[in-house]
Amino acid sequence: MNKESYQGAMSKNWSNAIGMYMALDWGLKCESLNPPYAEFISPKTKGKVKFEIYFTNYYVKDNTAYINTDCIDTDTLGDSDYAVLCIWNKPNNNCVVLKTEDACMLMKNNKDRFLMSDLIPVIKRKFEIGVNKLDNADLSDEAVSKLQKREIDTQA
Repeated sequence: MNKESYQGAMSKNWSNAIGMYMALDWGLKCESLNPPYAEFISPKTKGKVKFEIYFTNYYVKDNTAYINTDCIDTDTLGDSDYAVLCIWNKPNNNCVVLKTEDACMLMKNNKDRFLMSDLIPVIKRKFEIGVNKLDNADLSDEAVSKLQKREIDTQA
């Protein structure tokens, strides 16, 4: 499964709901929802604000926590002002908002993961959504299989 089809496997409804939450939270007017992008207009500045919304997971290997970037197209990351990472298997505050340049810095030089501890200082906002189990994530069977394999591989 390629990275685009994985992100496409996540429910567009989830991505759009997160985009709308960001609009409400930040006081923005929705201009377009086209997952993984959500574009808004700021009533204060009349400027546009664009979010990229990606779904991923975290795992622990050798007592170190990592954010998985296998399924994020890091080559096209950066066509927005902010990146939202929805870490579906993380308890509490499983969505984090980063400036896109910070997300690029974390992901561009890492093949398939980055340290969770590197994420913490660049978080601009965090919130929780109900996608915290594979059952709730609206993933295709192929995507579920890939993520479960990743968890098994890291536990071995």
